[in-house]
Amino acid sequence: MRFLALNLQPLFIYTAIAFYDFTMDLKIIKLLLGYPKDSTRYIAGVEGFVEFAFEDKAENTKIYCPCHKCVHTSLLSRDEIYEHLVCNGILENYEDWDFNSDPSV
Repeated sequence: MRFLALNLQPLFIYTAIAFYDFTMDLKIIKLLLGYPKDSTRYIAGVEGFVEFAFEDKAENTKIYCPCHKCVHTSLLSRDEIYEHLVCNGILENYEDWDFNSDPSV
């Protein structure tokens, strides 16, 4: 893909990837989540994060929320995680990309 060979801003790379219907790369997601939470780039990162976290999971799956408010103490649904990350921001230096969901939920 020619877009990835160019030195484009992450948002444009994400747009190119979305256009071609590819899954967003973790490296790009992490980069986008580093932007201020009121930016469109951060929101794109949250969308990529949620897609990645809930990929191949049952619809009612809940995972521990990595937002500043919850700090991995609350099991939340896909929509709740999205809302928390948009409103509260993701933990700085978030590294736990193993998404341990509660099997009983």
